Amino acid sequence: MFTDIFFYTIAIPVVPFRLEALGYKNPSSLTGWLLFAFSGGLVFSTPPIAFVSMFQPYPLFAHAPTDGSRKESPLAKCLF
Repeated sequence: MFTDIFFYTIAIPVVPFRLEALGYKNPSSLTGWLLFAFSGGLVFSTPPIAFVSMFQPYPLFAHAPTDGSRKESPLAKCLF
């Protein structure tokens, strides 16, 4: 949630001016398409990530307990 809000608060006021400085024509329309692509990425990536997280006994990127109380995630093993 924080990432979405942070992205939108930066993108709306900054991206059109940056696109204009880079020489793009009609930067407000291009900003709209970029935000549409970002939203589409969220829509299509959220269901698979939610499906995988349903089977995790703890957060995906958290340190897993090593005292044997829970099974350690392969992802946690390779990251930490």
